[in-house]
Amino acid sequence: MAIFRPRLPSHVDELLGRAPGERVMAVARDERTEAFIIATTTRLCVLPPDQAPKPGQFRVPVRPIKRAWHEVASGALEPMTGTISVTWVEGGRASQWTLTSGARRFAEVFHDRVAASVIIDAPVQIDGRTFGRVAIRRNLATGEPLRQEVWSGGGRLDPVVLDYAERILDDLAEQAGMV
Repeated sequence: MAIFRPRLPSHVDELLGRAPGERVMAVARDERTEAFIIATTTRLCVLPPDQAPKPGQFRVPVRPIKRAWHEVASGALEPMTGTISVTWVEGGRASQWTLTSGARRFAEVFHDRVAASVIIDAPVQIDGRTFGRVAIRRNLATGEPLRQEVWSGGGRLDPVVLDYAERILDDLAEQAGMV
């Protein structure tokens, strides 16, 4: 099997600022902004295109993103359009990019990296109602395990739910050998 080594323009590679040992695993481009969507061994990054717009051409500004994989709650690829949607652990608005190239490879690497960051997880369910998930995840840059809560919906959570989630997390930490 051939090893795929994506290449970045030097300007973009410099903006990426890789840590020692961090490798680029997949690269795609966003159709709307022409941004580089980059999956490394430890992070998901979005960086602006390597060239300035042509005179008279409008380009949507790109807000750079450099996030560790354990900060990604989930993601999904819509195969017909090549659009990948990413939700973040802290909630808020999902990020979305329509990939012009490398969508399938990028989705495979995305899934692999998110899965690699999960040591063990469980839903927070009470009386058949799911409030979110708790997990022990790994920072892929350092190997450090960490406790994580990802809540569904919005609004305030009942203290009973929070207490129950904490007990589940304690159990998961014990199963993962953190205690």
